[in-house]
Amino acid sequence: MAAKPLPPEIAEAFQAHTLRARTAWKAGDIAAAEADYLAAWALLPEPKLAYDRAQSMTGGLVKFFRDTHQPAKARPWLERMREAYGPADGTGHVEFMAATVDHEAGDLDAAYRGFHAQYQRFKKRPFEGEDPKYLAFYLKRASGG
Repeated sequence: MAAKPLPPEIAEAFQAHTLRARTAWKAGDIAAAEADYLAAWALLPEPKLAYDRAQSMTGGLVKFFRDTHQPAKARPWLERMREAYGPADGTGHVEFMAATVDHEAGDLDAAYRGFHAQYQRFKKRPFEGEDPKYLAFYLKRASGG
């Protein structure tokens, strides 16, 4: 079943929150960014995962918490992201994100296992557009370093 679009009145407020969140994040106001991202999520009607913004929003929150060095907050969003993408995530995007969160959390064995599974399946493709440290970590560990 295709995801539903947000009603226009909700979509407008949703967009305003995400724009403010990105602006606050760029300005270094992590608390304000988090508040606006979570406010945007709260606007999604129930069941939230039925809406077309659920995948991008859950993934965005994982990335936000990962990149702001809050991996413990990223983990629950990984679970929501898995639900949003479902078993049909043929790209491995969710599990790659999980490996990056493991890396940021300092769980390097789990990060390696996650990166290895992705590399075996997709080679370097999942690493493209991501921080080069993830691929460097994986290649070094894979070569025995």
